[in-house]
Amino acid sequence: MEFLHSYNDGSSLYRMSARSLCRIPIWKGNRMVDLAHVQTLKGAVGPEITRLDSGYKVIRYEEEEEKGGRVMKSYVVDGQHRIRVLQDAFTVLGPEVDFIVTVTEMEVATEEEAIRYFNQINHFFLKEL
Repeated sequence: MEFLHSYNDGSSLYRMSARSLCRIPIWKGNRMVDLAHVQTLKGAVGPEITRLDSGYKVIRYEEEEEKGGRVMKSYVVDGQHRIRVLQDAFTVLGPEVDFIVTVTEMEVATEEEAIRYFNQINHFFLKEL
């Protein structure tokens, strides 16, 4: 990932390949993939999958490994349906197709903080500033 910008909320904007994004696991707190929604997205995008080049949110936090050590892990918290569209397209298009996407990453300290961030993303609304 290539760093681009730091936001005031502590998150950072990165650019990376779409295929690399597709390899980041989906966070376990996400709802199940809605295949009807995936089909709707596929219809809206058509063959122009490069239109799915932004808006992804990733969290990163330390987890315990099977061997007892600690390791930083990343998970997609927003964009799982778009990623499914990309994965399906890449399966058809072959390994030579790839493009750059932007990803916002937030480092969190705990699973509870991950839940709060997920809820903030999914229930965000603007108030008067």
